[in-house]
Amino acid sequence: MKLTTSILLLTVVLSSCSSAEKSKTIVWNNQTKLPANADGSSHLGLAGPVAGMMGDKLLIAGGANFPGKMPWDGGAKQYATETYIYQLENGVLTFLTQSELKEAIAYPGNCSVGQILYVAGGENESGAVKSVKKFSLKGNTLQEESLPDLPLALTNGSLVFASNKLYFVGGENQQLVSDKIYRLDLSAENMVWEEAFTLAHPVSNAVVVSDKKNKLYIAGGRMRNTDSLSTIYNQLFEVDLPSGSINKITDLPQPTAAGTGIWDDDGHILLFGGDHAETFHRVEALIAQINQTTDASWRNTLIEEKAVLQRQHPGFSSHTWSFNVVQKKWKKQDDIIGESPVTTTALRHQNSVIIPSGEIRAGVRTDQILVGHMKNKEHDEK
Repeated sequence: MKLTTSILLLTVVLSSCSSAEKSKTIVWNNQTKLPANADGSSHLGLAGPVAGMMGDKLLIAGGANFPGKMPWDGGAKQYATETYIYQLENGVLTFLTQSELKEAIAYPGNCSVGQILYVAGGENESGAVKSVKKFSLKGNTLQEESLPDLPLALTNGSLVFASNKLYFVGGENQQLVSDKIYRLDLSAENMVWEEAFTLAHPVSNAVVVSDKKNKLYIAGGRMRNTDSLSTIYNQLFEVDLPSGSINKITDLPQPTAAGTGIWDDDGHILLFGGDHAETFHRVEALIAQINQTTDASWRNTLIEEKAVLQRQHPGFSSHTWSFNVVQKKWKKQDDIIGESPVTTTALRHQNSVIIPSGEIRAGVRTDQILVGHMKNKEHDEK
């Protein structure tokens, strides 16, 4: 009996060590692109696209870009309606078909659940919207259905799923940055969004993931401030859905906004890229000076300084971080290979991670669709 117990204990110890010595790495492929334009030119790319997996099909739609001049040169942002559907098989994307949304939308919250993609909030030429959509496929034909509206119009928020409920986290409009989490029970006979929780602070552009059961995790994000620099957050919060408690569980490696992330089923949160706001804060400071000066000559000098700063934007972080929610421990993973986008949505399907299009520098989008293959690797941590 003692020998049997010892063998069992040894087996447990060895299994634990073996598990601890393994971590996920992602091998990136940046060769897949959005379809070229009719004239053969490359797609400009899209910031804030509708993006999600419907089974093994990828939908990329809507989004926004600057088809003419850059914004600092007076260019107008254009909101798109085009949709692109791809087949994902063995980690490889194959383009299938293109169509149109009923209306343009960019910067919504996206949430894939099985064969369904839910999309909430976002914005168009008129500003933030409160519409909520349900997308599915009939063959390769996109089906679009309206669901109950959010309580108020919000863009740059996050949408996640847990226990047959959708949760919309944060967001902003011209009047406010939201500190609310709204909930929609998909099993209710008369579905309606309700205010579920109040966050520790208002936030937009956060990375929000769900364990699909009873926990949400909110990483970083930003809050714009009147007449001062935006706050870029460096906290990771855990929302316990049954109790309603919201607690900070750690700091991020760096303050970060507008990055992407996924929940890995082995109890890890993976965070990709993001904006640490070094250039963003310098631009905000110049905008504040421009708004305050009454000297026309000095104002023009500041405007040109801001334009130069934005033209020379160095791009966003390419770092990938893994957080073990049990051990409360960060581990740096291999960097993203290729252009590292923000203001898009990271997607998970089996062992693949997809990060479609997005913004790679101020005003500049990418036609790249990053596809990563997740695999275990040995490392020296015990």
